[in-house]
Amino acid sequence: MPLSSKIQEYVVQHTLTLEQAMGLNYAECTNLESEGIRGLITDGTLTIEQAMGLNYTERTNLQYEYIRGLITDETLTLEQAMGLNYTERTNLKYEYIRGLITDETLTIEQAMGLNHDERTNLESEGIRGLITDGTLTIEQAMGLNYTERTNLKYEYIRGLITDETLTIEQAMGLNYTECTNLKYEYIRGLITDETLTLEQAMGLNYTERTNLQYEYIRGLITDETLTLEQAMGLTYNGRTALEDEHTRQRLRNGELTIQNIMGDQIPLGGPGIAAPVNLNDSQSTHTASVHRTVSESATRLLNRYPTIMDPQELNALIITITTEINNLPNDDNKSVAAQRYLTNLAAQGDYAYKDLASGVNTRELLALSWLAIHDDTMRTGSLEDATHQFIEGLYEIQRGYNLSETGVDLGGSDKRICAAGTFNKLLEKINGAHPDVVIEVITPKLATLKFPIVVKDEVKNYLSSMANPSTSSEFSQFNHQIKKIEEEGVEVIWDAIKNSVAARMFDEFGSLYANQDDPRFTAFIDAGKYVELGKLPSFQKEVSESEGCREYCSSTTQSYRTFSQNQCQNPESSLDDGDTNTPKPTP
Repeated sequence: MPLSSKIQEYVVQHTLTLEQAMGLNYAECTNLESEGIRGLITDGTLTIEQAMGLNYTERTNLQYEYIRGLITDETLTLEQAMGLNYTERTNLKYEYIRGLITDETLTIEQAMGLNHDERTNLESEGIRGLITDGTLTIEQAMGLNYTERTNLKYEYIRGLITDETLTIEQAMGLNYTECTNLKYEYIRGLITDETLTLEQAMGLNYTERTNLQYEYIRGLITDETLTLEQAMGLTYNGRTALEDEHTRQRLRNGELTIQNIMGDQIPLGGPGIAAPVNLNDSQSTHTASVHRTVSESATRLLNRYPTIMDPQELNALIITITTEINNLPNDDNKSVAAQRYLTNLAAQGDYAYKDLASGVNTRELLALSWLAIHDDTMRTGSLEDATHQFIEGLYEIQRGYNLSETGVDLGGSDKRICAAGTFNKLLEKINGAHPDVVIEVITPKLATLKFPIVVKDEVKNYLSSMANPSTSSEFSQFNHQIKKIEEEGVEVIWDAIKNSVAARMFDEFGSLYANQDDPRFTAFIDAGKYVELGKLPSFQKEVSESEGCREYCSSTTQSYRTFSQNQCQNPESSLDDGDTNTPKPTP
C-alpha cells in the first residue's frame, strides 16, 4: 500500500525511517496524519514514539486546538491532556471556562471537575460579572440552583443588587411574581423615588401592577391627588374613568372625590355582605364587557343610520334633541338635569370624545340614540318608555357622582361622570329598546364563561416565561413541565398562577363580591385548578431557536458520536445488555 503524502514527509524529514513508515498500522497512520499531532511532534511536545502509541481517547483529546493551547501555555501537562475524559474535555472547550482559569478564578482541577449544572451557572455572563466584582464567590456561583441562576441572569436584577436595593440573598430567593414585578422599569422607578418600598413592589398583584403602569395614575400619586394605596386599589372601572384628563382635573380641583371614582370600599350591606349590584350606577359604564358591547352597538347603529355623518344632518338633529328636551316641564329634577347636560355639553368639550373601536364621537352617538328610539319600525316597546330611559341617561351623566350605590341623589352641585362613561351611558340606558343596542352587564354567568379563558391565558403567560431556555438543563425542565401539565392538568402549576388569575377576575368581576376574601370568590377561584386546558399552546419556534435546545441537541449528538467512535476503535468490547445506563446505538 503506497505511503500517504503526510507519512512521506516524516521520512523526508528523517523523523521516520522508510522501514518504520512501511510498517505502520492503521491506528499509527491515523495518529501521525493528524495535523494537530504533527504540530506537537514538530515543537517537541510529543516524540514520534509517543505519537504512534496514542490510543483513540488520547488522539481525540490532542486533535482539539483548545487543548493543545492549554498545553502550550502550560495550563495542562501533556499527560493531563492525553488523560482527559469526555466531561473534562467538554468543560475545557468553553472559552468562558478557560478564561476563568486564566484569571485564576478557577483552578484547572476545578474546571475539569465541573458538572453540568455548575458549568451552566458559569456560562452566564451576568453571573461571571458578579464573581468578578466580588458579589458572588466561585463556590456560590457553582452551587446556584435553577431559580437562583434564572434570577441572577436578568440584568435588571443584577442592577438592583449593584445599587443595593436588593441583597444577593434576596435576589436569589425571588419567586416568579416578584421577578415579574421588578422587571418593569416604572416599578423600579417608584422604588428609586421612594414611592414604593421594595417589599411593596415585590408583593404587587396583577391589578396593582396594572394600575401603576399608567403614567397618568403615577402622575396623580406624584401630585398627591391619589395616595399610593388608592392608586393600587383602583378597579378596572376607576382606572378607566381616570383615563379622561377632564375627570383627573376635576379630581385635582376638588369637584370630584376619589370616592366618586372608586365607590365605597365597604359595601352597603355591611362588612362581608355583598350589597345589591346596581347596574345603573355611575361606574357600571366602565366594565370591560360594557365598553366592548357599547362600541359594537354604536357600530351597528352607524351602519343603520349613516346620514348622521353629514354635518348638516347632524347639526339639525342635535338642535331637535335640545329643543325637545328643553320643552319638558321644569318641575322634574331629572328633566332639568338633562337640560343642563345638553346646555353645557358643547362648552365642556365632551363632544370631542371619540370611541376608538367604533369611530363614533359623543355628539354622533347622542344623535344615533335619538334616531334609534324614534325608529317606529325597529323600536321595541313604546316611544314614551324609550324617551324616559333616554332622559334618565342624560340625568345620570349630569349627576352620576351625586348618586349613591343604590341610585339615591345625595344633592349638591352637579358632578358629571367622565367622557368615556358618558359615551357608554347613552346606550346603556336604552339597552333593549332597539335590536342594534345590546349591552352586556356583569353577571355570575359571564364570570363563569370568562374564567377558563383567564386561566388558560395565565398558563400561556407562565409557559411563555420559560419558553426560551438558555441551557440544556432548562430545556429539559421546560419539556418535563409541559409533559406534566398535559398529563395532570393545570393543578401542576396552580400555585404559581393562582394570584394572577384571582387578580384579573376580581378586576373585572369584583362588583359581584364583597371583597377578594369573600368566600364565594375564593371558592370560585379555587375551582381553577380543575379547568380543562385542552391542547396547550405551541412554543416550538421559541424553544427550537433557544440556546438551551441547541446545547441539548449538541451534547446528545456528541455523546452518541463518541460512543460510536469508541465502539469502532474497540470492536472487541461489547455492551452488557443488562446495563441500562449505557447508550445503545439504533440498529
